[in-house]
Amino acid sequence: MIKKELTKNEAKEKALRLLAFRSHSEKELADKLVLAGAKKEDLPYVLGFVKEYGFVNDEEYAVHLAKDLQN
Repeated sequence: MIKKELTKNEAKEKALRLLAFRSHSEKELADKLVLAGAKKEDLPYVLGFVKEYGFVNDEEYAVHLAKDLQN
């Protein structure tokens, strides 16, 4: 199956859809976006957007993950 290459805006929308279901680390989100067809050169824009608005925060993600694993 040939996947469609995502435009910058489609990649941003895909990131927001993924984040609506659960939190992701920056690396995890980037990997999923590339698998979905995002261009690597668009990742700084997309990741910058979600980080700027607080949708991705690796430090908070790590703290929550550690707490979940502890419980």
